[in-house]
Amino acid sequence: MPETLPPEMHADHKNWQSEDAMWRDDLTAWQEEIATALKDVKAVEKVFHDHAAALDEHAKMIRREGAALRSHESALARFERDGVDDHLVERAESHHEHAVRHEELGEAHEEIKRHHHQMLERWALMLKELELK
Repeated sequence: MPETLPPEMHADHKNWQSEDAMWRDDLTAWQEEIATALKDVKAVEKVFHDHAAALDEHAKMIRREGAALRSHESALARFERDGVDDHLVERAESHHEHAVRHEELGEAHEEIKRHHHQMLERWALMLKELELK
């Protein structure tokens, strides 16, 4: 048995220890990044829940406006049919209000549509990058 070990063995061990320390540092950084990403996932989930709530509210507004329009149209039809409507003047004045609300609802709808499509396009890209779809 030789009295001394080849110097290459000691050099290998020093290199391996250095690599081991580097790998542990990498893993610590990656674990911190994943912890942050998991918090971000919760924030993204909240964004989707908030968007779903906004869609629900928008749907309610559309239903309310639709009901008001049907009521208004029904009153006009009764007037045309019967020639009587005690509230015709009020309904004629409210026609402009319906027009304004309808325009505002249309603008809101386009904004929600744009936001929705942007969100889902970005989401699809992320899923594709992560090879989930």
